[in-house]
Amino acid sequence: MPNYLKHHAYRKRIVANNPLYATTKWRKYRQALLMRRGGQCEACGTVPMFDRELHVDHIRPIAEGGEVYNEANLQILCIQCHGKKTAGERGWGAISKKDQANSTDAFSFNQGKGQNPPETVF
Repeated sequence: MPNYLKHHAYRKRIVANNPLYATTKWRKYRQALLMRRGGQCEACGTVPMFDRELHVDHIRPIAEGGEVYNEANLQILCIQCHGKKTAGERGWGAISKKDQANSTDAFSFNQGKGQNPPETVF
């Protein structure tokens, strides 16, 4: 699948999960936040080449009453750190130390609590 289709499919999935992320207001807010905070992951300090590799994460999820545009409820995370945080929150298990040492891109989900690992989007 060509890259532009992969990106389109990813954006479509994100928007389907929460239409907020497709709004002009959110996109402008996200860009301004990335600029103000220096465009680096707040967990590991990574500075990716493209800002789409950074996620603006709600510390307290919107579904649990977290405020959408409250800067104190937002953190900037790289894809890997956001994946780790989400996996921990959803009970998918932790990433093993061995896999962390071998690769920063590969996730090894230790299945726990009867839940399946997340779908990979490529």
